[in-house]
Amino acid sequence: MSTPVSQLDLTVHIESCIAYEQTNGLKKRSRKSLNDYLASFNAYLEAHPVNALLDISTDYLREFIIQRTEVYDPETDETTRLGFSTVKGVIWSLHTLFGHLSLTGQVDHNPAAPIRYPKEHKQEKLPVYLSSERLSRLLLWSSEHSRPADFAIITLMSSTGMRPNDMASLTRFDYDAQQKIILPKVKGGWIKPTPVSNACAQVLDTYLAMRTDSDTALFLNKHNKPVKISYIQARSAV
Repeated sequence: MSTPVSQLDLTVHIESCIAYEQTNGLKKRSRKSLNDYLASFNAYLEAHPVNALLDISTDYLREFIIQRTEVYDPETDETTRLGFSTVKGVIWSLHTLFGHLSLTGQVDHNPAAPIRYPKEHKQEKLPVYLSSERLSRLLLWSSEHSRPADFAIITLMSSTGMRPNDMASLTRFDYDAQQKIILPKVKGGWIKPTPVSNACAQVLDTYLAMRTDSDTALFLNKHNKPVKISYIQARSAV
């Protein structure tokens, strides 16, 4: 049984459309992209025959878009969709062609009009964490060169991932040495019980044992004043 051949060839219409877009100022590179997209649509017509332009429906165009923008890998049995720009380009080419055909009276309506461009969902910027190598260098340096308070700050921050503004508000009462838990007041005003490692607890215990003041703040600067957010941020930049 022979493969059906489409009785519809859009080559002439595609050339007319591109020529029209050229007069409207469409750049050479964009005209080439338009020609490539529409050539693939013309090839699709050969494998999915229709007899006339009026037979091309919105659903027909949607099926073409799916086939044109999805790649099947037989080895993994998975289908991957091409990038956002490719999908948008395919839809743009159909809008352009059938808009031109509608304008010149070749069709009584534009079947591509209901097809909307996809929305691009940009990936949120992920937080940047210290590499294990940099963290090791930071802890080693601070243990040898920094004040006990600074070493405790760096150790707690690296052990728990706490934010500087949460750490700056900590008091002695927010640290439970027996259960090895820190109780920071986080954004929203609620308390977030946060466990600390044995090593971190040892550093905190040693630091607090050295304290001779009566200030309730957990961390003090070199002037024996409660630390501020900027102070903690500076410690992480060592």
